[in-house]
Amino acid sequence: MTALAPGAPGAAPSIAAGQRWLVLAPHPDDETIATGGLLQRLRACGASLHVALLTDGGANPWPQRWLERLWRLDAAARARWARRRREECVAALRVLGVDPLRELSALAWDDGALTAAFCAGPESLLQPLRTLLVQQAPTDVVVPAADDRHPDHNLCPVLLELALDGTGLAPRRHA
Repeated sequence: MTALAPGAPGAAPSIAAGQRWLVLAPHPDDETIATGGLLQRLRACGASLHVALLTDGGANPWPQRWLERLWRLDAAARARWARRRREECVAALRVLGVDPLRELSALAWDDGALTAAFCAGPESLLQPLRTLLVQQAPTDVVVPAADDRHPDHNLCPVLLELALDGTGLAPRRHA
């Protein structure tokens, strides 16, 4: 994990009781694959945590085609896949000791379409994220790295900075 704020690149973040951490996960599974160990450390250290799931995960066609043995995926199939991915996210968070009913927010933005939505009107993304940031008032925020090759991932740090503007919040950022 590389700190975006001042600190040694690659250094593990300091975690203490009383800190409030927010994980911005672009897709269902990013919260577990990228930050599963961190979530367990946060819980063990007494820090509070919250996971924000940005997209619904419905636009991931190749695994769906393989697992469901389908070639053509219509809107109902994508909705079913998004539901499955959210259910998997909830189950994984429970295994990690996270209470999805209290510590998970799902913004349900369209998977694979964040850049297009941002270009069409950034406030449609920024306002819900700004509201979440103000509600959670995090001391630390974890986002994917800006140089991540997935467009939904590399837009996250940009969204975070723009959403923080004017809130008075100044969390440490981690990628």
